[in-house]
Amino acid sequence: MAIKHKNFLYSVILISLCLGCSYTFFTEGQDIKDNLRQILAGFGILSMFAWFVLARTSINPAKKNLLSSLLIAMMAFLLLISTNMVGAQFNQRFDVTTSQHHSLSAQSKAILKDIQEPIAIHAFFLASSGEEKNFRMLIDAFSEQTSQLTIAFHDPHKDPILARQYGVTQLAEVILKKGDQTQRLDSIFSEEVLIQSILSLSQGRHHEVCFSVGHQELLIDQYEPLSSMQNLLNKLESQNYTGKNINIMAMQAIPKSCSVLVIAGPKLDFAPFEIELLAEYIAKGKHLYALIDVGTAPLLSASFARYGIFIKDNAVLEPSPAHRISGGDLSYAVLNTTDFAVHPTAKTLSTNILMQEIRSVEIDADNRSQALVELARTSHESWAETQYLEGPIEKNPGIDILGPVSVMAISEIQEPEVIPIGKTSPSTIQDDVTAKNKDQSTRSPGAKIIVIGSSSLVIDEFTSRPDLGNLDLFLNGISWMVDETEQLHSRTRDGNVTPFLLNPQQLRLIILIALFLSPATLLFGAIATWYWKKNSGPKTAEA
Repeated sequence: MAIKHKNFLYSVILISLCLGCSYTFFTEGQDIKDNLRQILAGFGILSMFAWFVLARTSINPAKKNLLSSLLIAMMAFLLLISTNMVGAQFNQRFDVTTSQHHSLSAQSKAILKDIQEPIAIHAFFLASSGEEKNFRMLIDAFSEQTSQLTIAFHDPHKDPILARQYGVTQLAEVILKKGDQTQRLDSIFSEEVLIQSILSLSQGRHHEVCFSVGHQELLIDQYEPLSSMQNLLNKLESQNYTGKNINIMAMQAIPKSCSVLVIAGPKLDFAPFEIELLAEYIAKGKHLYALIDVGTAPLLSASFARYGIFIKDNAVLEPSPAHRISGGDLSYAVLNTTDFAVHPTAKTLSTNILMQEIRSVEIDADNRSQALVELARTSHESWAETQYLEGPIEKNPGIDILGPVSVMAISEIQEPEVIPIGKTSPSTIQDDVTAKNKDQSTRSPGAKIIVIGSSSLVIDEFTSRPDLGNLDLFLNGISWMVDETEQLHSRTRDGNVTPFLLNPQQLRLIILIALFLSPATLLFGAIATWYWKKNSGPKTAEA
């Protein structure tokens, strides 16, 4: 049996070596790697020929065993080299970190696979420097996703003429070229920045996202964790968008360059003429993203009824332990991925959404002039409290809206139109909307509107947390509005730390395990060990 197993092992090694040599022999080229393949194939063929000769030669058994062992060792060594060369040709990387810190994001992979024209990348780094090594790792990951990138590395000291031709003035610069278009990176060489440059070159288009100011909205030009969205702006600008503030009241217009207008948390209401400017803007097929807080902007809130969206004057309260966070009151709500409707903006969400002080946002089920979707709802235990100012705070069927409560809504305008000035009250707008029930199939696509019942979705306090999907959800909404479907993915996050978002039940369970179950288990083990040793020792013989 031992001889049969030994012969079987020899046969496996021989066949594997034959396959490896065949691969290397028929892969011809001019560089040194291809020459090594030819040498490897030659040695492999000679080894197989020697094996067949040795198997049919009658010599001293001791010498034959020695030669067989040496030949098998050489064949195994050649097989190892061949396997490594095949592995290098068909390289596959695996990232086993929990945060996938060394992998490209799904968004980056989609963008790279969508490249249609070749892009040349010239990387100028000092040879063997840390920046060069890091960029090589990054660009290798990029090259695995597309064949449209050609990469060349240059040392500015060794190639000064080439560096001068490309206008390189620093020891670390990256130049991207597509035809006559050029993008230059000279300080940050991260995945995010490189993807932005590739996207700008491959698409040749740019979108402007405008943020309304003048009504005490959230800020984009300074960092205040609870009243700013600077993190959101930085992320937008890293993904081929331009963000800027606009004051509709002062300008008395909305610039034509604005692809998307964001109204985030206005504390002061919009004037009637501003609302009509919004209507004209939407009628031109432009897009609106509104985040309206509890008890604010009643006139602006009522104007969305013309698009089939009703923003109610209430405050959503969430008592469900699975939809709350530890230390948070009923005004906090955690939306799980299962709480969202099937829609492109939420399809790729992989983490929870956290918001605070939310109002309900419903759709008009009878409206047929728009394509309407209730994007997200709270739990069955929640309710929308209508007496949130005067109290008492309690669930009142027939007065309050019982859960699940819709807190996000989307409207796709099928036939954009401008409602004349004067029709801005809730009743007149609603009458005008319900009067137009034409067949949806006969209308042409128009603007897209997203309304969310709280601006807390985009505050820096929440969008900077890697364990929350707030940032992804908002950016997916922007990408969906401007039809950039390749950006509807989870974004990369800075850092490696991913904190847990615990609800009260989970926190109590951890306390129970840490303070009671774990010590009790150790104590029980110690007692059991003492008792076992006491009763398993040698017993004295009775007289």
